[in-house]
Amino acid sequence: MKYCPQCANLLVYDSKIARNSCPCGYVHWNSPTPVVATLVLYTKDNLLPYNLPDQPDYGLLLVQRGIEPQKSGWCFPAGYINQYEEPTDAAKREVREETGIEIEIQQILSSRRVPNPHVNQTVTFYLANPIGGLLQHGDDAQNAKIFSLHNHPSLCFSTHQETLDAWKRSYFASR
Repeated sequence: MKYCPQCANLLVYDSKIARNSCPCGYVHWNSPTPVVATLVLYTKDNLLPYNLPDQPDYGLLLVQRGIEPQKSGWCFPAGYINQYEEPTDAAKREVREETGIEIEIQQILSSRRVPNPHVNQTVTFYLANPIGGLLQHGDDAQNAKIFSLHNHPSLCFSTHQETLDAWKRSYFASR
């Protein structure tokens, strides 16, 4: 925000409070936008109907983005939390809208700030199991597909890749 919504003066950076403010007293709190992303993990038991060519022990549900940013890139199903929506409900909704799959949330994996100076977002990552639905991409995705956990496209968002890598290290270290 460049101008004060109360008096239309130019906002200036106030180093004492680390925020843009105005002499009229207005302070612009650039709070992060909350986003959810979900690592949907398939196991050998629930992969059988999908007939993957290499029959992996684990599958990963990814979405090929149909919109910018990163159009055509692959990532976890993800999106914004709606007003007054519970974050877990948002995660379930986004997976259903983007892939047609119903999920059960298992745990929070991490919460990360998007490393982009032009975007102020915090992403909460969940781990989930599929419990139903029919795999089909939504209208904001080009494709939705289950890949082998160990053989999948590069993820287009660094926070998604970092979360996946951290989860793999933790999960397989305990096996």
